[in-house]
Amino acid sequence: MDNVKTGALIKALRLERGLTQKQLAEKLNVTDRAVSKWERGKNAPDIALLEPLAEILGVTVLELIRGERVQSESRTEVESAALEVIDYSLIEIKRRRRERNKSLIATAATLLVIAVFVRFAIWQASEFEAARQVSPDGECTVVVYNREFGQGRGGFTDTEGVALSVYKPGGQIHINYGECTFRDLAWAPDSTMYVLELEDWGGNEGITLKLSNMVISSERELDVYISTSAVAAGIIADAETAEFDFIRWAEDSVHMLIRYEAESTGYFWYNYDTGEIEGILEI
Repeated sequence: MDNVKTGALIKALRLERGLTQKQLAEKLNVTDRAVSKWERGKNAPDIALLEPLAEILGVTVLELIRGERVQSESRTEVESAALEVIDYSLIEIKRRRRERNKSLIATAATLLVIAVFVRFAIWQASEFEAARQVSPDGECTVVVYNREFGQGRGGFTDTEGVALSVYKPGGQIHINYGECTFRDLAWAPDSTMYVLELEDWGGNEGITLKLSNMVISSERELDVYISTSAVAAGIIADAETAEFDFIRWAEDSVHMLIRYEAESTGYFWYNYDTGEIEGILEI
């Protein structure tokens, strides 16, 4: 996908339909800032938005990906592969949203941990809670807030940002990530790790991926490891301009499906244990 070509096509089609950036953004439940970035070629639309965006603008998904109108062409093998990924991702995104909105039914062990920290839970104002994710085994809980913690963890500051409280057997961790936007948090099926997605973290535009290991209580910049492997595999030429988006874990809790965006756009499986890249699909 050529972001500049796709952005120019989105802008032209939007104007043809007499839509402002704000109106198009409202139809897609995104910000007008996001639409502006698409049209300027800074970012590409999220995979989950390609089909509804194409429908609103009156083109096919393949035309959006190519950044140009196609007069007459049947669906190619490449388009079918791209749509298959899109269909799967839509199902996965809806599943995450359903899980995020469900009332949590904690196990006896989780209830015991929460009971120990009940005073702390009362202190954490519910109005600042952005998300709550329980590990698949029910042993750990991560609570995401849209305000930074104050010094001494005695309350919240007035600064908007992202802060995490991680509850696990035997202890708790509180982390400030500063002024950025929370996108998602995905647990590995075996509950040993989770991937945190942040937008515009540390003054950098785009998505930052952080991998936390609950066994050894460590956090690493997943982007750095993925970009190193992507350069070595010849998928991207410049790690500084590449952007990666986490799609999902494989059932083995080792492989991760990653969307990449650099000189080209596509998907691959990243092996966390070996650092190898497998199953590359360029669209």
